[in-house]
Amino acid sequence: MLIRHIFILVIGVSLAISCKPRDYDKTGGHSDSQPQETEKTAITAEEPPAPAPVPEPTASMAIVQVTHQAYNQLQPWQKEEPSYSRGFAIYLGEGRFLTVERVIRDATFLELISSDGSKTVPASVAYSDPESGLSLITVKNPDDASFFSDMVPVPIGKDLPLNSTVQLWQFSDEGLPLVADGTILSAEPFSADNDSPAFLYNRIRAALNPVTGGATIPVISDGKLAGISLNYKESNQKAVTATVRVINGFLNNAAGNKPGFPVMGIQVAPLTDPVFREYLKLAPSGNGIYITNVVPHSSAARAGVKKGDVLESINGHAVDNRGLTRDPLLGPVPAGTLMHDSQSIGDTIHITIRRDGKPMELSLKMDRDALDKDIISLDRAANAVPPYIIYGGFVFQKFTDPYIKSLKDRNDGNMPMEFLELLNNKADYAKEEAEEIVIIGPVLPTPATLGYNNSGFCAVKKINGVPVKSLAHLAELLDKPGESDIIEIETNKVPFKLYVSRSMCDASNDALQRRAIPVLRRLPSSQQS
Repeated sequence: MLIRHIFILVIGVSLAISCKPRDYDKTGGHSDSQPQETEKTAITAEEPPAPAPVPEPTASMAIVQVTHQAYNQLQPWQKEEPSYSRGFAIYLGEGRFLTVERVIRDATFLELISSDGSKTVPASVAYSDPESGLSLITVKNPDDASFFSDMVPVPIGKDLPLNSTVQLWQFSDEGLPLVADGTILSAEPFSADNDSPAFLYNRIRAALNPVTGGATIPVISDGKLAGISLNYKESNQKAVTATVRVINGFLNNAAGNKPGFPVMGIQVAPLTDPVFREYLKLAPSGNGIYITNVVPHSSAARAGVKKGDVLESINGHAVDNRGLTRDPLLGPVPAGTLMHDSQSIGDTIHITIRRDGKPMELSLKMDRDALDKDIISLDRAANAVPPYIIYGGFVFQKFTDPYIKSLKDRNDGNMPMEFLELLNNKADYAKEEAEEIVIIGPVLPTPATLGYNNSGFCAVKKINGVPVKSLAHLAELLDKPGESDIIEIETNKVPFKLYVSRSMCDASNDALQRRAIPVLRRLPSSQQS
């Protein structure tokens, strides 16, 4: 009976629960426990925005393929044999690709190739700077803008302190990304164009196998550009890379179409010798670097800097007796180099010098006149055509920076003594109001040059007693009728004076034009003949 009563009790409770009245809202509708079927409100969830594309090697880089054919500096009437090269180009956005100037130098044809090899378009140089070693290229034809429409630009990052870890980007011939870790070891002066003013570039240690050579490998930190390699040596696993400071300065110059970076125009020597310091009325030890030369026409010369001054500070940063100043990121670095790559043309810097033991403050408006007005021309324009005059077999040329480099390359870095004299005493030519130095290069064997086959590779001082101011001036002097048939050419090489027959030179010119060299004269601002 007890079991029966419990069973009945359970059934009763269950029935009571099941028969409990439903709850209704005040409007007579069903409660939340019963969905309303007469009216439904559709709610559509918004899709989250797609993530922004992230820079990576195959999406942010391309191959630049180049055909080169430079003029032969020693035989300026002809070109060298064509050559070919490849390198990477990093996409910066707005159709601009950053690469290394050495890769596209003397280019006659450029192409951009996508990482997967599916797209190839002609390219052109938008801006190039041999001194910093950087170039901007873009598609040659506006109709090819689709080449970079899907590419992801890489933003410019910031300069990094020493010992920072970075990535070096490449991609394989199959279009696969290749990423290697590297470490910034140091910041050191480096000249991208041999004797050009140096910039502070990073040296980075990284173990990699360069796909397109040691240049043009971008350096990345947190997805941003932190540098680009100018070369890489597998023997020591070190890359020399342009810093963000140099890249930003290069891009600013490109935006304003400026000719390059400014220079102060001074040459310096250490002041570590206590005897020499005493001679200069300085304390036995302390800061300051000795100014050995002030380049004419330079910003330093216009500001009143003189040879023998002691440079003690630049923009409030002390210069020690080795010429070093301390950079917050890079540590002790050469002060002149730091000023070179951190300033723009038109900037004003403030220096403290000591003259005869007394301190002085001077302001320098930075420019490039020390380089651009140098009597030895830079002549670094892309595909620059070297001017020349061939007269009776004597090859007259301008003494230029490219000529010097070409001559050194062909002679294991050596130069004739007469040319070394020019480099050491070029100021003497400037005092004589010369606009440029004219030289005799090779001497072609003709009846007019008989006996003078070894008289080449020297400076031309005078023609018939008149100082030569430029190559164009030389042409005028050669064309000017003389009292006799003999032309006197004065040089800085034994026997110092050459005597040639005008009529024999004219006959030799005719023979050269018929047989070997159709154009005997190429001048920038005169008619060719």
